[in-house]
Amino acid sequence: MAAAEPPPPTGMGFLGLLSFRRSATAVASFDPAQDDELQVLDALQAHVADRLAALSHQPPLLSLAFLSKLLDALLSSDDAFRDVLGIGPVAAALSRPPADRLAADLLDRTVKTLDILNASPTSASPGAGCGLGLALYTMSSVLVFSMWALVAAVPCQDRASAATNPPVAPPKQVQWAAPMSALQERISDEWRKKDKKGSSSGSAATGLLAEMQAVERAARELSSVLEEVAEEEEEEQLVMGVSAERAHDVVERAEALAAACRALEEGLAPLERQVRTVFHRVVASRGEVVRIMEHSTRSNSSATANAAAASGSGAPPHHHSF
Repeated sequence: MAAAEPPPPTGMGFLGLLSFRRSATAVASFDPAQDDELQVLDALQAHVADRLAALSHQPPLLSLAFLSKLLDALLSSDDAFRDVLGIGPVAAALSRPPADRLAADLLDRTVKTLDILNASPTSASPGAGCGLGLALYTMSSVLVFSMWALVAAVPCQDRASAATNPPVAPPKQVQWAAPMSALQERISDEWRKKDKKGSSSGSAATGLLAEMQAVERAARELSSVLEEVAEEEEEEQLVMGVSAERAHDVVERAEALAAACRALEEGLAPLERQVRTVFHRVVASRGEVVRIMEHSTRSNSSATANAAAASGSGAPPHHHSF
């Protein structure tokens, strides 16, 4: 006698569906082609989790090297996402509920991403409890996190407030939630510390970019030494001028400031090139999603018409459990 099929959990929602995706019901309808498709969907989750975990061990946080690795992770995640879009049944499902809503949200976020790259993230619920929905939510979340980190590192005048508002934390059940949440918390902590320090000193926060902070630090130290020298000259009314020791201090601080400025300038050039690459990739990916959605809509309309015409033939259509 065949084993009884387990009932689906009640009130399952998105998180329940994540764990239920490979249930006995799914196994009962298993076929090798669909298993290959699920492997591509799962590969995106594993890839994002691995790249974010690697970033968690990258010191210092929000340095030029960190941002470069983050943008590289965004590009490679986009490659994995395009592999998902290349799956026929997945592409066909892109214009159907519930994936259509998440696809529209992804398109909206790509526009915001292009705006940031060319010069706040809105919260979204991963409401589609399916492999395609999770893939769309994953790519959308990676985009939002990457752009938020860029704004936190080098805030624009009209987006400085966005740096204080981290993206909504992803559900704990997704594979990449822990490393992304940990990075968000670390960046938020650093921003709060800098914002508090800026408020107490009366200066505006200028971003968390490590190399930029090194320039600020060197400039403060040089300014402090120059003020001390001026005070000493005034108090002692030195006739012979600045002592050799004080002159050495001034030269040393000035050289440190020059070195910090060179490191910032030399590091920004390759990062700017990488930002342009990401910009063009996001444009291309958005165009690909739009193209697939339009094609899927036309195909679904045609399939619906054919199904209505053949409604008396009997065999129900097969749908993949994405």
